[in-house]
Amino acid sequence: MKLVTEIHNIDKETLKEIEESFALATGMGVVFTDPQGIHLGEGSNFCTFCKSIHSHDGGLKCCYASNRVAGLRALKQKKPYIFQCHAGLIDIIIPIIIDDKFVGTVMAGQVRCDNLEDDTFPSIGEQDYNMPWFNTEYFKKAREETMIISKERIIAAANSLFMLANYIVDKNIKETLEEELLKKQDILFQQEKKRTILEHSLRFAKLSAMQNQVDPHFMFNILSSIIRLLELEEYDSAQNILETFTKMLRYSLHNKTNLVTLEQELNYIEKYLYLQNFRFGDRVKFVIDVEDTLKSLMLPFFSLQIFVENSIIHGLEPLDREGVVQILGRESENYYTIIVEDNGAGMDEEQLNRFFKNIKKSPLSDEEHLSTDTHYGLANTIERLRLHFEDAFTYYVESSKNIGTKIILKIYKKHIPNSSL
Repeated sequence: MKLVTEIHNIDKETLKEIEESFALATGMGVVFTDPQGIHLGEGSNFCTFCKSIHSHDGGLKCCYASNRVAGLRALKQKKPYIFQCHAGLIDIIIPIIIDDKFVGTVMAGQVRCDNLEDDTFPSIGEQDYNMPWFNTEYFKKAREETMIISKERIIAAANSLFMLANYIVDKNIKETLEEELLKKQDILFQQEKKRTILEHSLRFAKLSAMQNQVDPHFMFNILSSIIRLLELEEYDSAQNILETFTKMLRYSLHNKTNLVTLEQELNYIEKYLYLQNFRFGDRVKFVIDVEDTLKSLMLPFFSLQIFVENSIIHGLEPLDREGVVQILGRESENYYTIIVEDNGAGMDEEQLNRFFKNIKKSPLSDEEHLSTDTHYGLANTIERLRLHFEDAFTYYVESSKNIGTKIILKIYKKHIPNSSL
């Protein structure tokens, strides 16, 4: 297996989105670099002071040299390194290590600290006060305009950035494994010609690129919440959010199987809803009421999350009134029943018909529609449940405009495959 071991080869759109979103959430300048400290692209949200240094003869070289030294120090300790750059601003640098190879860094900062002590953050080399960025009025004024933040907020930003760097690495490794899986499945298909069995396996392989991913917009909403709580000095709440989100990432990235118990899936959803509470406050309530007899039921990984997410994004988010999302699980004599219900925007008859039409397209066989679009995400999830539970699975959708939507998943106990028990 060959991993992407050059930062230049990692998806540029992903890197740019992380730059811009983290810059927006923290107010810091953000940029990725290669192992030599050279910027990859223009970066995001650079301050006027740093832009001016970069345009000055020799200024950019000083920045690159400072980045290179800091990057090696971060690599040595394998964790965030916070330092004062050659121009006296505070920067954070995180090493990116893939397959034991140092491929580059992600940096954030270009700020000053309001309670900085001499030994708080080390300096990179001696600051040459003969340089124009120390003794020229234009540079002095530009430096005075740089953002001033607390030491606690800088450290919190460093921890958040470290989590993102690890996410990039894990995502790269996971995508490489998925690519290898697709290749092996294709070879098996050519050799054995057992179309029915292999279609089943290939469908799961194709979906693996969709599974286990965390919506980037959700990710950076969380980071914004953390920064906001830090500004309010609510450090315990910020730490709780960060720890909860880290557990979600571990579950989504490190699950090694296609199947989990309903209890595991509900544990993940509880963390997701806990974080959503910080967005909606008292406006939205969440209820999980599942009988214990259902919790050991095996089902495809991430097969309930999309229904809950759909209720929040399309059901409750557009409204300006209070809303409720309920997840219910019941056992009857013949069936297990799981219900995801909201009292949100709902669908009219035309929207509901379009929803069913998308479901019937069987998106697993249509690569053009294999995306994270919500309707196709729901269709893919329903198809995965069908593949797993076979004839034992059926579903119903009830929805009315401005009243809400109810998705009912029914599993006929008598026909459940042994792998689900």
